[in-house]
Amino acid sequence: MYFYTVLLQAAYRFNRIVYPTKIKLQSFHLYILLSIIQTTMAFGQVCPSLITGDIDYLVNDYLCQFAPTNINGSLFICSVAFLLPFTVTILLYIWTMRHVRKRGALVIHNNYRVRVRRDITIMTRLVILLTCLTAVAAPHGLIPIVYGLTGCIPLWTVPFEWALTIFALVSVTTVQLATSPFLKRLFRRSPRVEPVIWFRTLHARNFLKMQ
Repeated sequence: MYFYTVLLQAAYRFNRIVYPTKIKLQSFHLYILLSIIQTTMAFGQVCPSLITGDIDYLVNDYLCQFAPTNINGSLFICSVAFLLPFTVTILLYIWTMRHVRKRGALVIHNNYRVRVRRDITIMTRLVILLTCLTAVAAPHGLIPIVYGLTGCIPLWTVPFEWALTIFALVSVTTVQLATSPFLKRLFRRSPRVEPVIWFRTLHARNFLKMQ
């Protein structure tokens, strides 16, 4: 679901740059609707696996999930939940960069240039974060393949997968919070009001009243 959230952010930046005059593609209500569809898809991704019985109870780990030995189920989830949104996000990024290079010389207004530069910076950060997250989560797709080739996997495979997932999500969230300009403004100290200025203002008011 996180990958689809990043995909929605990339799609919004893509529409702002490539289709700046189409207000409907930048509508707040549109992305609320897409967020609801995204949440529904997150539940829908698991339904086929529940019907086919691909989700198993792992006795050694005391939880229900796709067993690392289930090659079809693991590859299906990796493809739908990770590979598909990651690929679409990369394609949107490439399309945006090509559009900016072709139309960059025709842009006259400085305000539009600043906005495009800011949106491209955000898209670049999203792509870097997704790439790092995909690299960390790569063992999820490699472990079933290794099992198919060797016929065995270690007992610590499932805890190792969860440790990688938690590490990746915590790292990405921390980086996003650290680079967010809104949080920097929130925690930035407000300018102090000098008491001398306040005293002079009060003295001037009293002087005018005496007049």
